[in-house]
Amino acid sequence: GCGEVLQIGTLNEHLQNCTVQSEVPARPPRRLDQSTPSTSTAQEPEEEVSCCRAMQPTTACWMSSLGCSFQGHRAELENHESDWESHRQLIVTRMSEYRRNMEDILAERDLLRNQLNEAHGTVKELKTNFERHLQECSARDDMLLLQLRDMSVRVTNVEQDNSSRRPFLDLRGGPDGDMSANFNAAANLPTAPLESQFGSMLSGFTMSNSSVVVTGHADDVVCPDGVFHWRLSEYNRAKRRERHAPKKYTSSPSFYTGTPGYHLKLRLFLNGIGQSRRGRFMAVNLVLMQGRHDAEVPWPFRQKVTVMLLDQSPGGQHVSYTINDPGFPRPQTDYTIPYVWQEFIAIDELERNGKYLCSDSICFKVIIEPVGGVYPSLLG
Repeated sequence: GCGEVLQIGTLNEHLQNCTVQSEVPARPPRRLDQSTPSTSTAQEPEEEVSCCRAMQPTTACWMSSLGCSFQGHRAELENHESDWESHRQLIVTRMSEYRRNMEDILAERDLLRNQLNEAHGTVKELKTNFERHLQECSARDDMLLLQLRDMSVRVTNVEQDNSSRRPFLDLRGGPDGDMSANFNAAANLPTAPLESQFGSMLSGFTMSNSSVVVTGHADDVVCPDGVFHWRLSEYNRAKRRERHAPKKYTSSPSFYTGTPGYHLKLRLFLNGIGQSRRGRFMAVNLVLMQGRHDAEVPWPFRQKVTVMLLDQSPGGQHVSYTINDPGFPRPQTDYTIPYVWQEFIAIDELERNGKYLCSDSICFKVIIEPVGGVYPSLLG
């Protein structure tokens, strides 16, 4: 139906004007000869009103969300919703359910809070134990460091005692006045302390057939033609020292490539660097240092560099690496490490067959080739 609320006596006019008139079931036609009681005319509007009302849509009660299942027309719905007594029990029942649900939620919240407090206490206890363990480890490290320093001092004292008992080397030359032979003998002594001692004593002496000139300090070597030779004696002792000392490397004397020249040195990691290479490969670092000629030489450093581990057996093959065009910038601090060979040579290959490790010594050769072909110190 159209849902229109009509007054009694206006149904005929409404049915003529209403657009949903066709939906109203038609009454059977009345025969002219049929006699009808006088009351039919008065009952006709009531029948039409009830028919139109039956076609109106029904609506649910506004408390259907609380459990009320009533549905009816507008007038019936108004009468139903005005009856609060029928809805009071629904409200009480629903409120009781809400209260029970709230109690369950509060109980679960308290349980979670207790679990969180227990977890917080456990984490706090773990943190306290970790800090105590860290302090114990730090104290243990300090004690071990003191022991290592004490052992290092003892080793140094023993080395000094041993070197003081060695016979003095005569540097005055032989019958023919050849001082270079005695110099070579001093340079090839097996112990590093003795080499350092005689290096300071041989200030101003030159090897006749070598490119290395000692100018007064073991770490102040000048190589006029850019070729530097270095023998590391007592290899196994140096390797053990690296394993237990704070510094895990062994450095060569520093040298200049000429006058003026660049200031360089080698740094060896005899036990290797990195977890994957430690104990498997010897590493070599090229160290570029600040020098007294830095303002006179061109930067960046572009001279070809070759680092060689010499094979000491007859007709052997050296291990050699070359940097053709380095482009190293000028050091802004005491030194920089512009190049690293992490796998210079396998330690097993180095230590077997007596090729590279001979008489507990290894030999290196560094060649610095000038860009122009001639060093300034060799001109004139």
